[in-house]
Amino acid sequence: MDAAARQLLEVASIEGKRFHPRIVALALQIDGDDVELAFQELERRHGIIRRVISPRSASQRLEYAFTHGIFRDGVSAQIPEGRRQGLCRRVAEAVVAVFTEHRTVEAHQIACLFEEGGQAEKAAEYFLIAAERSIHGFDDYCGIESASRALRLLLEHTPESVERNRTELRLQVILGILVSATSGFSAPSVRDAYIRAEALCGALGERELLLPSLWGRWVFHLVRAEMAVALERAECMVTIAMATDDAEELAEAYSSLGLTLLFQGKLEASKEAFKNGLNAHGRMTRLPQSMLGRLDPKVTCLSLSARAAHQTGLWNEAIQFGREAVEQGIKRDSPYSIAFAQMFISYTHYLRGEMREAYSVGIKAIELGEAHGLRQVVAWAAISAQRAAGNEEGRRAESIGQVRAVLAELEQVDAKICCPQFIAMLSELMLLNKDGEAALREVERGIAMSESTGNCDYLAELLRLKGQALLTISATPVSRAHSAEVFSQAAAVAHGQGARAQELRILSSIVAVEAGSERDVQCREALRLLLSNTAPDGNVGDTKLAGDILATSPGRSSSAAAFDWWQRLLLRQ
Repeated sequence: MDAAARQLLEVASIEGKRFHPRIVALALQIDGDDVELAFQELERRHGIIRRVISPRSASQRLEYAFTHGIFRDGVSAQIPEGRRQGLCRRVAEAVVAVFTEHRTVEAHQIACLFEEGGQAEKAAEYFLIAAERSIHGFDDYCGIESASRALRLLLEHTPESVERNRTELRLQVILGILVSATSGFSAPSVRDAYIRAEALCGALGERELLLPSLWGRWVFHLVRAEMAVALERAECMVTIAMATDDAEELAEAYSSLGLTLLFQGKLEASKEAFKNGLNAHGRMTRLPQSMLGRLDPKVTCLSLSARAAHQTGLWNEAIQFGREAVEQGIKRDSPYSIAFAQMFISYTHYLRGEMREAYSVGIKAIELGEAHGLRQVVAWAAISAQRAAGNEEGRRAESIGQVRAVLAELEQVDAKICCPQFIAMLSELMLLNKDGEAALREVERGIAMSESTGNCDYLAELLRLKGQALLTISATPVSRAHSAEVFSQAAAVAHGQGARAQELRILSSIVAVEAGSERDVQCREALRLLLSNTAPDGNVGDTKLAGDILATSPGRSSSAAAFDWWQRLLLRQ
């Protein structure tokens, strides 16, 4: 093989396993037709390269590839270090020139070539382009690598300037988004990225990325169940978005506010925030431009509106919200949005008592989440699926083990926002398994967590389960009286939150405790009254449970007396 052919292969090896005659020709400043003829000869005589169809060209133009990586590595290893740097720079420039319309697709390769060619600033520029592309392509780990390399090059090799700070700002927001997806929203590196981004926004007077920076810090505190800080952040986002009346920013801000209020147990306020978020989304005249668009704010509002609807006893409305959320995710072709919506509709099916559907949809969310590295979604969906599976006695022990393991993993990384709910679901499984002692330990832990953080949307259910656990452990008159007192506490919490579904479930438990007592008929009539005012749209979940209890009713008492008894019980708390 002559020196000219070896030089062509050297440049080809730098471009990559696949290489294009035009790029090689431009890098060496020689005629493209001569390079094409030389490659044809090398393919025919030596067999170390072969022609392939280029995936980078709409016209299906031919390019070449080394027939084996060993050949490429052998050629590359013989290039002197001093010569390699210059060739890398020239190949990078040639790729940019030849594939002008595909620079975004080739950005990571271009960046690597510029970096090896000693062009730190240009390398950082293209690593940034590659990282931004990864966000929309859900190639999170590659995006993290690109953004991290860009940040290192930027800070180590370029002087501080306004332009450098603007680039760093984008990189910090990108890292926050991508690390959230792969390591969880509560990871300290997520917090650090968004703190730095917010500081840069202030220093630069930057408006465009201020809301994403605030959103990042909001979700960090929310997932860690730091409710007071999360609420402050969400309200700040709403204030900033209202100042410009930007529909996209308002949709994001109200979805964040609604979610925070919901987990605090403020149902009506959260429903109003979600309504405002959906109205703002309806005013949008283009697809979301923010990098937060991975999770469509309409999907958030609909998914959490479903949860709020269920809590207030609107079961059919809840399932409809959930289905609309999935449809919106599919419409946006957003894996994150689809998996998020599927996760929440799985919970809705579980709360409706539809365990087969809850398991099926939960598994879909898990599979989609695993395919796209959505760690937090996978963990949350796994608990819903396992709770549903555990309704079958033969699968219960395995489900308890799986839920315990996921809970431990979430608590280890301080992702506590859903832990009270998940502890309640674990306790339910334990009670189905007749293990009252274990259930009681878990619910008391969940109650303490809810009360210490202000994450109270599941507090009433945890208190109800505590009453059930006490009854499972012992059915003595003293234990029954203790259970009745705990049920009363649960009812007061649910009533205060306007959680009619919870209130119905708790009163059903009270009826079971009071069966055969002097208050039996009065309790049943109170349950009948509450049921008649709670669920006009479905005989599922707690409605069905209450209806089944009333079907065996021994008789009816005065409705006025029953109502008076129920109000006095609530007020006593």
